[in-house]
Amino acid sequence: MINHLRFLAFAVSFLVLRSAAATYLLTDLGPGSAVAINASGMVARNDQGKLYLHQGTDVTQIQVINPLGGDNFFPTTSATDLNDTGVLVGSVVGFVPSYYGVFSSDGINQSVMAGPPSFPIAVYRINNAGWVVGNGDPLSGSPTRPFSGPKVLQSQFTPFNQGHGAFLGLNEAGIEVGYFSTNHNIPEFRFTDYRARAVKVVEGVVTFIDTRSPGDAPIYNIGDPTTRLSEAYGINSSGVIVGRMALVPDGPKHAFRYLGNGLEDLGTLGGTASEALDVNASGQIVGNAQTASGQWRPFLYQEGVLTDLNSLLPVGSSTTLVRVYQINDAGAMVGEAVINGATHGFVLTPDNLATPPSIQEQPQGVTVALGAKVTLSVSAIGTQPLSFQWEKNSVPLEGKTAATLVIEKANGFDAGKYRVVVTNSAGKVISTPAVVTVLDPKLVPYALASLSIYGEVGATYVIEAKPAVGDANWEAIATRTLTNSPEWYVDFSSATNVMRIYRSVRVP
Repeated sequence: MINHLRFLAFAVSFLVLRSAAATYLLTDLGPGSAVAINASGMVARNDQGKLYLHQGTDVTQIQVINPLGGDNFFPTTSATDLNDTGVLVGSVVGFVPSYYGVFSSDGINQSVMAGPPSFPIAVYRINNAGWVVGNGDPLSGSPTRPFSGPKVLQSQFTPFNQGHGAFLGLNEAGIEVGYFSTNHNIPEFRFTDYRARAVKVVEGVVTFIDTRSPGDAPIYNIGDPTTRLSEAYGINSSGVIVGRMALVPDGPKHAFRYLGNGLEDLGTLGGTASEALDVNASGQIVGNAQTASGQWRPFLYQEGVLTDLNSLLPVGSSTTLVRVYQINDAGAMVGEAVINGATHGFVLTPDNLATPPSIQEQPQGVTVALGAKVTLSVSAIGTQPLSFQWEKNSVPLEGKTAATLVIEKANGFDAGKYRVVVTNSAGKVISTPAVVTVLDPKLVPYALASLSIYGEVGATYVIEAKPAVGDANWEAIATRTLTNSPEWYVDFSSATNVMRIYRSVRVP
């Protein structure tokens, strides 16, 4: 079972970034690192051992139950990937007892493989068919054996027995990429510096891709103890592979692109090292590279040009993009940035993909007693971030800029027509009016009957009436979905009914 803690959508800040080639929207997702994004724009964000899933304006904390006892939930949960069906994969750590492992979540179900601290296993990627890749072998104790399999949910993956290393990426065709190493005693899972060779594996057949250019010698030389290394991190639907390679033995690594005939050096941002982590269906590549000052910065490679994503920020901006992890097929990128001195996750979205907002659930009018609480809400979709501005009688209400408007104690001045304007970079939409009526018992005409409905907010109740106590026939006269409890209902037709008995019945 996965525990989902839902949050009201918080206000996210954004910048419109313009370059000669494109316009981008930068969205601040909050503290931590945004590590994965799928085709629909769902984002996984890790923050201090907690995992959050962003889906439109909804933010959900994902908690994984420890099946081995001890704490109810693993205190540390982090994601490494998210597929287009919404399945997350990542790692978990428990303190009492101390267990380490991997998990997957499809939003309803979970699977966990865990063991003691020596338990060597990690997952890195999952495709839409549920195929998972990673490294580790809990049976043999080897921390560097690549593995893959159809589902973490059924724990059906098996170690790859032809070498040591890791599978770090795969595509929808099930082609796996990573590295193999001849050193069997490497203590690290990933980014090893020991005699590693970039590989792709198609249905169990291994191909080493570590050549510099057509006719050049392989980077790897089995007889050379100081051989250069290469590692593949990502592959797209067309078979384009990206990763990093050493240009000279024991030298710094450069990002590479593999199109089927040698490893192409993508260069750096003026420094000595770089890495390419992901590539989308259009061939856009993202990664990180050193600048001339030695700082690591995120880049986008397209049409032969390596661009520092920070070059898209306005001059004098207080935001610094420090790392990028993934890019989806729409060109949206996720990573981490320093915003006002703190590390936050971000999404960088091409503005030409922006869709205007549309309202899914309109605010509903309500009639309440004097002093009662009023809650009006709207649900909207569209390219993030969405901004909200509530109006009363077409006049903007200062500070009322959330998806929900709350009036704690309504008075006569709060009565009126309310609407909300929802805006994003692609346009705006205005909700239908919601009429708020505030009734003062001292002012309600004597001839009108009223009753208070107590119940669950959000539940729907049918108001029924009959003319006499002994009458067995109840007549439905109104339907109310509670926005407050109690909620006052006034029967304006009671003036023409000499006697009525009332009741409220919850709709199942």
